[in-house]
Amino acid sequence: RADAEGILDESAEISITIRSMGYLETVSASREGDRVKAGQILAELYSPDLVAAQGDWLAARQRGDSVGAMASREQLRSLGFPEGSFAKALVQGRPLRTIPVLSPATGWIRSRSATRGQSVMAGTELFRLVEGSGTILQANLAAGDAASVKVGDAVQVRGDGAAAPFSA
Repeated sequence: RADAEGILDESAEISITIRSMGYLETVSASREGDRVKAGQILAELYSPDLVAAQGDWLAARQRGDSVGAMASREQLRSLGFPEGSFAKALVQGRPLRTIPVLSPATGWIRSRSATRGQSVMAGTELFRLVEGSGTILQANLAAGDAASVKVGDAVQVRGDGAAAPFSA
């Protein structure tokens, strides 16, 4: 056992924010320190603006208005509508009530401010993710312990903010 100090690689941080006003219908059980995978659903957002924009896009497609459909699709993208949700809306033939808030990368949750039922505005940060392992660990070992440790040895890390110990 040794005392260690963790240094966060800030270049690996990703802010997961909302691009349109709405309400969080569901929020995953992810806590600070939990690992997440790219594409994992972290929350479900209901946004009247996204529902209306989907309606415009679907109506333009139904009319055969390719210019209007393309403009509506770009508006949806700018509001944060996930690429994979376009096909779902087409299959349903109507706007999706909620859209998933997806993890953009594999990593771990550094902070979570999302709460089920929360009203959110554009720019609200829901999660802060650290991509990959995102940490550099410096361990200060007593001279007697250093002789028993070599480069490449596996370690188990425990600490504040970690949901559970993890191996590194």
